[in-house]
Amino acid sequence: MITFQIVPERNYAYIEVLGVSSLDEYISAALDFVNDPDFSPELDRICDFSRSDLSPITFSEIKKFTVFAKEYVAIDRFSKVALVAPDPDKMRMFLVLLGKLSSGRFRVIADLEEAQGWAFGKWQHLHCARLSESTRSKQ
Repeated sequence: MITFQIVPERNYAYIEVLGVSSLDEYISAALDFVNDPDFSPELDRICDFSRSDLSPITFSEIKKFTVFAKEYVAIDRFSKVALVAPDPDKMRMFLVLLGKLSSGRFRVIADLEEAQGWAFGKWQHLHCARLSESTRSKQ
């Protein structure tokens, strides 16, 4: 399951991946995200994979998603994107992925709280609520 929440008044988005998701689900969620009326390329983002299972995703699928994201998921070159990895092995995979992206400022981080502090700066005292019950989430 992939959920997201956009907080336009604070210029950030929280995206959470829970369990196993297919490449098609990632693409569908990304399209829902960019088509949300509150979406803006200037949003700072946390992509939280800490409770995901990425084992079924192949490196080839990651490359396909990267190509898709570069074309369809607009991001301002000054926007911050924190990727919270589920484990150290996936951190390495994310670092390879980041080498393919040219816009935005990306960082792979092992901890959600650290990601909040880096990506949201002055808003770090606001907690990103888990989105399971959020009415603004896309499931």
